[in-house]
Amino acid sequence: NIRLEMPIEEAFHDVKKTISFERIIACSECKGIGGNNPQVCFTCMGSGQNKQTIQQAGFFFEQIFGPCQNCQGRGWKFEHNCGGCHGVGLVQEEMHLDLELEKGSVFNTIMKPDMGNYENPNNPPGKLIIEFGLNQHPEFDFDNQGNIFKKIPVNPVEAICGVVKKIKFPNGQEKDIQIPKLSGNDLLLSYPGEGIPKPDNTSGSFLVSLMYKFPTELNEEQENILKSYIKTLKN
Repeated sequence: NIRLEMPIEEAFHDVKKTISFERIIACSECKGIGGNNPQVCFTCMGSGQNKQTIQQAGFFFEQIFGPCQNCQGRGWKFEHNCGGCHGVGLVQEEMHLDLELEKGSVFNTIMKPDMGNYENPNNPPGKLIIEFGLNQHPEFDFDNQGNIFKKIPVNPVEAICGVVKKIKFPNGQEKDIQIPKLSGNDLLLSYPGEGIPKPDNTSGSFLVSLMYKFPTELNEEQENILKSYIKTLKN
């Protein structure tokens, strides 16, 4: 099983990728055996267990403390371990796979036969299972339903008066959005079908929320305008 994390921009079109991974296969030098001339382990006398005899109140008890460390619990050892796998019988093999991913592959899983682990030469290899996810993005958040979330900073006065903002949508396009007059910072603008494409040929929504960004300084003209507004409230 491997997991492939994709940039969110790649979720909106078909992409080609080459992935590399390691699988476990039988050692070719010893055919997965691990060595030659197996002999009984004299440390555990073939039991494969780390046994110790304990005396307590005049009685003797045999207690097991896990597998034998000398033979790794097998009960026997090779006279000569294989140099390729050091007696394990298994090695790691690096694999490369070219993938053509259609739009909508995110949050999906695909299986490739005969590309998984190949531990027993007498049996066919297992399957390679690839899960697809998304990398974290500096501008967007997302959920596993294909919805994408974005917070945009807005001056509170702009939110009060209403304003048109140009923002970048997840698919890379820049579009104008209308922030209605008297919008609070709890406003949520929804754009259905602009979220992440899904395997069933539908897409999630793009959800935009406001984040009030208060100015850190005012020039004289701006301050006078705001003061005149405050005077209207007093009247």
